[in-house]
Amino acid sequence: MSVYFKKIKTMKNKSIIILCCAFFMHLSGFGQSEWPIYGSWAGKLSFQGQSLRMVFHIEQVEDGGYKASIDSPDQGAYGLNVQQCEVDSNKLVLRLPNLMATFEGIMVHPDTIIGTWKQAGLVFDLLLLRQKNKESRPGRPQEPVGELPYRVKEVSINQSTGGFNLAATITIPPGDGPFPAAVLISGSGPQNRDEEIMGHKPFLVLADFLARNGIMTLRYDDRGTAGSGGDFAASTTYDFSNDAEAAWSFLRSQPETNAHLCGMIGHSEGGMIAPIVAARNPVIGFLVLMAAPGTPTDMLLLKQARLISEAQGASEKEIRLTEKSNKEIFRVLKYEENETTARKLVRQTLIALSDSLTPDGSQLEESMQQQLLLSVDQLFSPWFLNFIRFDPAIYLKQVKCPVLAINGSKDRQVPAAENLDGIEKNLKAAGNDNTKIVLFDGLNHLFQTAETGSPAEYATIEETLAPQVMQTISDWIQTLSK
Repeated sequence: MSVYFKKIKTMKNKSIIILCCAFFMHLSGFGQSEWPIYGSWAGKLSFQGQSLRMVFHIEQVEDGGYKASIDSPDQGAYGLNVQQCEVDSNKLVLRLPNLMATFEGIMVHPDTIIGTWKQAGLVFDLLLLRQKNKESRPGRPQEPVGELPYRVKEVSINQSTGGFNLAATITIPPGDGPFPAAVLISGSGPQNRDEEIMGHKPFLVLADFLARNGIMTLRYDDRGTAGSGGDFAASTTYDFSNDAEAAWSFLRSQPETNAHLCGMIGHSEGGMIAPIVAARNPVIGFLVLMAAPGTPTDMLLLKQARLISEAQGASEKEIRLTEKSNKEIFRVLKYEENETTARKLVRQTLIALSDSLTPDGSQLEESMQQQLLLSVDQLFSPWFLNFIRFDPAIYLKQVKCPVLAINGSKDRQVPAAENLDGIEKNLKAAGNDNTKIVLFDGLNHLFQTAETGSPAEYATIEETLAPQVMQTISDWIQTLSK
């Protein structure tokens, strides 16, 4: 989870290309249609004295059409899926609705495309040059390769309350079973079944480890993402809880599953979703809460913003100014029932913030103000309005099944101390004595061994999941069957 207003981002766990201001470049139609457009193309987005490398990979498919993906190496984001790739003679259009982004370009030379990148209302010039040698990605040594000692089954799950199907993978340990089993529930933002982020695939690595240790898993693409149906943008945490419960019911019905020991493993927002399901479904076998909130989410986001800003080198003055603005915005979002009034108050707060952080009348002030105001619609999305009003205590106090709650000491998105304490306190209030709380020293929000815990480190760390975390989860689940 990551919402803060010094630099506008969306919730965690998706790779969003953060952009500022640039000049619009009008494209005229010229170039030669016989030049092949497939291949890799590299360019740099420039803004406010900074640059961000981008690499486009365009492939021709069997039906004569095209598909594409995008890398942002400076952010450690690789293989971002392009939902629509349109090639018409010398013209190229790439659309990424999940990022509110579009690239439009014209091929003017066999090795040159000129175009514009548009995102969230901003427009940037982008010159692409054909890349001869593909840039290598950072190593991800924990991802499984070669012949696997377990079975993998692709399935489609009917989410009857939403009227769509979830695409999923079940990983089945060797042997006859029945096996302890768990649904893996990803963090916030549209995530695929591997919870892919910053070039890492945490759920793929975790599913592989658990299968090798006798535990069955099901991981699924979020609604409206990858192979799953449904509308992600119009949904809330409560809607996602219905998806998780449908996935759990499906997993529990499998012949290899130990129906009495079928639970949920939720990371970040997934650690909010799992208790919602367990509170209404007493048959849930267990919960593993990975970096899950244990405090009201408005308080969590305020602390998160401070910790991340500190890691990015923001001054105490800047942090206090944004903190003051965030408190006011969150208060309005939580308690103001009239949306027109709420939007007006939020816009006033954001304009005041840009005035405070920049010199009066400067181009930087105008740029920051524009950037901040673009976030207003996101703040009033159904998901965020529900999220900012969420109190995990309501559901944790109803959870009766065994719970393992874990966090890393360097987590700057869901700070360990207060959230583990909140989880433990609320489970005790439920009379739930079958709980275990574990703090891992030196690990970040993704449970990687980290230097500072800043999200900027995620992509640069080769480790996807610290082995001791996976071993702790596996050992704890196995003890439940004894």
